[in-house]
Amino acid sequence: MKHFLDRLERIHKVQDRNLRIRNQFFPERRVDFEKNSFIKKEEKHSFLNLFRRNRYMSQKIALVAGATGLIGKCLLEELSQSSYYQKVYALVRRPGNITGIEEIVSDYESLVAASLPKEITDVFCCLGTTISKAGSQENFRKVDHEYVLKLAKFTKEKGTRSFLVVSALGADPKSFVFYNRVKGEMEKDLEKIGFSF
Repeated sequence: MKHFLDRLERIHKVQDRNLRIRNQFFPERRVDFEKNSFIKKEEKHSFLNLFRRNRYMSQKIALVAGATGLIGKCLLEELSQSSYYQKVYALVRRPGNITGIEEIVSDYESLVAASLPKEITDVFCCLGTTISKAGSQENFRKVDHEYVLKLAKFTKEKGTRSFLVVSALGADPKSFVFYNRVKGEMEKDLEKIGFSF
């Protein structure tokens, strides 16, 4: 039964991701995220919730990295309105940017495992920048590759069950495009850390 439920949850997460991608590139076919999200209160697939919530409701605690960015802000709003998680943390570089969510203030350069709560079950990593904002390819790689892996290793050590990361279409470690190559390398290296999903 656990295997079946895990598989269903993976399918729903992939469906949600695909809908968001479709909405980005085909706005005329827009699908409302709220109606399809696996974390909303009134979900389409409520039978899955029935099992999941009863088993994990008291234990589910999320951490959102990159919480002040475009995707991170939207995700925090969804999570804060959901009953799926008992508590939600936001990992931020500067305090006071987010209301209603407990902030963990840390620069990713100096981030240590001890600064992260022990009870986090799921990490949503929305870290990302652009080469123009980062100032160089080296700085871009630091944010989109090194910081992501650093956070993944620390949270894995703390017992986190799943690590969900925002990547990119066309991510490929062998890509000729630098952006896609870094994203592909990040995905490949993340798999080695050994999260179940």
